[in-house]
Amino acid sequence: MLLVFIQQQDKGIAHLVNEAAGNTAHMVEHTIGEQIGLLKGLAASHALDDGDFKSFRKDAQRLWELHPEWRTVILTDEHEPLLNLRFSPGALITPLRDPESLKTVWETKEPFVGNLAHGFVAIRVPVTRDRRMIYTLVAPTDPDFFKITLQVSDKTGNWEFMVVGSDGIVISASDRAPSPEGKPLDQLFLQNRKDVLSLSGMLYSAPVVINPGGWRVIVFGQEKFVEAPFIKKRVVVYWGAGFSILLAAVMTLIFSSAWVSRQKTISLHKQMEEMQEAQLRQKEMIRASKVGLWDWDLATGQVRYSEEWKNQIGYKNHEIENDFKEFEKRVHPDDLGLTLEIIRYSISKVWQDHKTEFRFLHKDGSYRWILAQASIIPDASGRPIRMIGSHLDITGRKEAEEALRDSQSLLSTLIRTIPDLVWLKDPEGVYLACNYRFECFLGAKEKDIIGKTDYDFMDKDLADFFRHHDKEAMKKGGPNTNEEEVVFANDGHHEILETIKTPMYRDNGRFAGVLGIGRNITDRKRSEQEQVKLQAQLIQAQRMESVGRLAGGVAHDFNNMLGIIIGNAEMILADINPTDPFMDYLHEILKAAERSANLTRQLLAFARKQTIDPKILNINDVLADMLKMLQRLMGEDITLTWLPAKDLWGVKVDPTQMDQIFANLCINARDAISGVGKITIETANFSFDEAYCRDHAGFNPGDYIMIAVSDNGSGMDRNTLDHIFEPFFTTKEIGRGSGLGLATVYGIVRQNNGFINVYSEPEKGTSFKIYLPRQTETILPNPKTGFKDKPPTGTETILLVEDEEAILKMTRIMLERLGYTVLAAQMPGEAIRIVEESNSRVIHLLMTDVVMPEMNGLDLSEKIRSHQPGLKCLFMSGYTANVIAHHGVLDKGVQFINKPFSMQDLAFKLREVLDKGPVKDFTPI
Repeated sequence: MLLVFIQQQDKGIAHLVNEAAGNTAHMVEHTIGEQIGLLKGLAASHALDDGDFKSFRKDAQRLWELHPEWRTVILTDEHEPLLNLRFSPGALITPLRDPESLKTVWETKEPFVGNLAHGFVAIRVPVTRDRRMIYTLVAPTDPDFFKITLQVSDKTGNWEFMVVGSDGIVISASDRAPSPEGKPLDQLFLQNRKDVLSLSGMLYSAPVVINPGGWRVIVFGQEKFVEAPFIKKRVVVYWGAGFSILLAAVMTLIFSSAWVSRQKTISLHKQMEEMQEAQLRQKEMIRASKVGLWDWDLATGQVRYSEEWKNQIGYKNHEIENDFKEFEKRVHPDDLGLTLEIIRYSISKVWQDHKTEFRFLHKDGSYRWILAQASIIPDASGRPIRMIGSHLDITGRKEAEEALRDSQSLLSTLIRTIPDLVWLKDPEGVYLACNYRFECFLGAKEKDIIGKTDYDFMDKDLADFFRHHDKEAMKKGGPNTNEEEVVFANDGHHEILETIKTPMYRDNGRFAGVLGIGRNITDRKRSEQEQVKLQAQLIQAQRMESVGRLAGGVAHDFNNMLGIIIGNAEMILADINPTDPFMDYLHEILKAAERSANLTRQLLAFARKQTIDPKILNINDVLADMLKMLQRLMGEDITLTWLPAKDLWGVKVDPTQMDQIFANLCINARDAISGVGKITIETANFSFDEAYCRDHAGFNPGDYIMIAVSDNGSGMDRNTLDHIFEPFFTTKEIGRGSGLGLATVYGIVRQNNGFINVYSEPEKGTSFKIYLPRQTETILPNPKTGFKDKPPTGTETILLVEDEEAILKMTRIMLERLGYTVLAAQMPGEAIRIVEESNSRVIHLLMTDVVMPEMNGLDLSEKIRSHQPGLKCLFMSGYTANVIAHHGVLDKGVQFINKPFSMQDLAFKLREVLDKGPVKDFTPI
């Protein structure tokens, strides 16, 4: 009876030891499965679809930071490493130390866990796309990471655990393990096929194999605490030997054996209680981990479900039978087919683990998400006989993932719909995310932007500029607002951004990157610049208006006085003896008067109040007639070069104004040259569209002819350029210029709806470019203005009307000397009476001032024409005040002579008017 009892106790001890080994093996297996699952998630990174290692490195870096048990993360192809987080991008990576395991993963396309080598355990996961291997991921893991799982022992410290690789090297062991990590374990233990092996005072369980990797878990305890089975065998030997010697001794031994057996039985009960208590604690730890366990006997179909497994789905321990159908009927119909297929595959591929997720029916009718992991247990022949596994309720994680996805989707939608540019960079300036507006801004898709830096999209100077602002935001530790101008080298277009860059931090306070929000303010800035330009133009217009008022205010009276001086001086010169000593004085008087008259004309030209008579001209013809005169103005040391354009378009401009433009620009160029130099005049046709004009201030869209006058003189600085068109501004010495030459050019160009640009740098010369609008009307021959020695005369009758008595008197004498009959009137009313009183007398020409008391010259001409239809008119004035000209342009059909005029000017103008055909009525604008 005692022998039977001891054998039963022996079996009980073996069961407890091996059950502890099995549970520990499952927990180690679960730990490995979690590591493989993390790497599989990383292997699914979209960055690997396109071989974008820079983006993938960022993904791997973030995961590595959360798992310090990994020494690094390595990405390999079939032969060598491509990326290692311990090495900087572009650095030489250490070759692989375990090429055989790499080969195994590529052949099986399954995860592989290596043995302890070089101080770590390599966990390998295949990276596949469409069932095709493209890479492998390797996480060298610290073996101490598994020690946490092995700290399952009772409070007396009677039990210890160790994990041994397939090569017999101890990978990890609990604190009081007899064989330290990294050392080989005796083959006696690895080959043990008994339930419990006794050796050197220790009891060892049979190894429990875990996959993948073929590791084994061994549980052992000190024999002195479970010594009853071995003492029992010694007692039997002593009892048989004493029986042949002495019956009394036998009786004594019988009583002694009974007493010893009783003591050993008590010791055995005590040890069993301690083992049961350890087993209970182990079960409590498993229950506390919220992991439901199950053990499926593949032969009988019976499944043992742990209490926690049943509690997960709301049932008590006795409410679910130990039947596989209890599991099968609770899997969600949509998940059942795949789940059963995975189980069948695991059974057919012996030694294979499997992991899957599915929805599982709860007692309350809801479905819970379950993470299931299982392993196959084979018999000695390798045939699968059991499947053990675990269920972990991951409903909370799934709901959190779904909430995160919803949140990310909402955030993505919000970011994509924001009209501003949004982007996120890591601390190194690598793009992590961006929105659609930013894609449009850079001209690239998000997938092509992520993982790259500014240096991939723009030149170094601009990228350095952005990087500097990023660092400023990091240094500031808060939002930093900047204005950033971007010029794209590929097409030259530029945009101005107003950016707010904000440093971002993780929950642990660690710097995560820089969030940028940019608003394109190019149009706003362009509008502001346009406003500044318009403001400057307004100021210039007001200044011109002031000068114009001044010029107009004095021009009439001033020109009248100059006309008296010039006219009388000419008549004296005509009558005086050429040898008279006063002749030189008279010439000086006439010269000064003409210069004064020219000064007034320049003021009126700048203010665009000069009276002009524009005609359709070919500028090449005008310039050809002026070249000799311009060459004389330049002198011998300056070469004048003319480059005329072929088929030059026509323009509508007053010929005398073109003379002023060329003369003033060439004189200005001459004065800028010290010594020998060169002046070049060019003409060309140009067309500007709106896009070009938007990017080039001062240009207007349309067709233009361009006139360029360039020199290689001293040039001008920016400050001088800002003032060159202002009246009386000059950099010349006193007496060398009035400061009205370029102002006159500017006024003429603007009066003819053109524009002018200047390009100049100190010591690099200057180029003036004038653009006048193209005209498609027929080009007229350039009028020739040569004078004969003797002015032409006439015999016609002229009605002269002038409110200034001195001008009236002087002009009358001029006309009479030219042979004309003159009827003079100082006021318009007097002129009308003369006409009314002499109805029978033919008047050939009305010569009248424009601005007079009573009525202006135009109204007077209309009244007189009512009495004398067909009467020809010649208007004279120093300032027309828009009576016969609007914006300085003469009304159609109007004949005009500017005051002051010489007798020769008057003689030719009179013949020009009188010799024309019949007068046609004209309607003033």
